[in-house]
Formats: sequence, structure tokens, C-alpha cells
Amino acid sequence: MHDTFGAEPPLPPERSRELLARARAGDASARDTLVRANLGLVRAAARRFQRPGLEYDDLFQAGCIGLMKAVDGFDPSYGVRFSTYAVPVIVGEMRQYARAQCPGRLPRRLEDAARRVASCRETLTQRLSREPTVGEIARELELSPEDVAAAMETGRTVASL
Repeated sequence: MHDTFGAEPPLPPERSRELLARARAGDASARDTLVRANLGLVRAAARRFQRPGLEYDDLFQAGCIGLMKAVDGFDPSYGVRFSTYAVPVIVGEMRQYARAQCPGRLPRRLEDAARRVASCRETLTQRLSREPTVGEIARELELSPEDVAAAMETGRTVASL
């Protein structure tokens, strides 16, 4: 593991605020110092997020991307400490990386659509006392018939090859 390379001790809040202001003004050195000083947040999140099939070093790298996004996106007017803002951004990058590593998993948008279509289909079946058409489901959910059909396909179980 090479995640301690370049790590610096945590910064006092006033120094962190100063560096954040400089980083927002485009100071690359201040940005680098902030990233290095907050690598502990990434390490802690990567250890918590570790699961079978997900390498710590890969999670750490994804978390570092999240940390850089947090440094770039933090606004002191949020009224929270930088770490409070950074941890969800770091974990979000790790989740996105983990989702990408599971090829059998559907994109969240399709999972949500499939769930909504299944629920609507069940409700309409009870209301109409028959199986609803794709068009009826589409009208009920205000989706295109193509989107409904795609969502219905994602919910089908795959037969063994």
C-alpha cells in the first residue's frame, strides 16, 4: 500500500480555511497541501468501504479523486467544516467506483424505473382486473413506452446458459 506517500498531519481549522481560500483562488500548492493533509479521511473511508472484490488501493485512488473534488467544490459559506463536506464526496466516489466494478448490476436509473414500473403494473392489474398494456403503464408513470419496455426487460430473470 502506497497511500501514505505525501501524507501530512491534519491542519488546524484556521490554516485549513486559509488554504481553502487560496485553493479557490487557483493556488495549486494550497490545493495540494489540503489534499495531502486530508488523506486520513480517504484512508478511513477506504477501510470502512472495503468488501470482497474491491481492492483497498483502488478504493483509495477513487477516494482521492473524491477528495480533490471536495477541495475544488467546498464553499465556506456552507457553514460546515471541510471534513464534514469532504467525507460524503469521498464515499460517493468510492460507491461509484464499486458500482462500476459489478458488471451485472444495472445503473441506478434503470433499477429505479424497473421498481416503479413493477409497482405500477401491480396497481393497474388490481384496478383493471387484467394485465395492463405498456402504453397504460407509460401514461400512468408519464414515461415513454420505450422506457417502460426497457424497464420491464431489466426486471426479467435471466435463464441459465
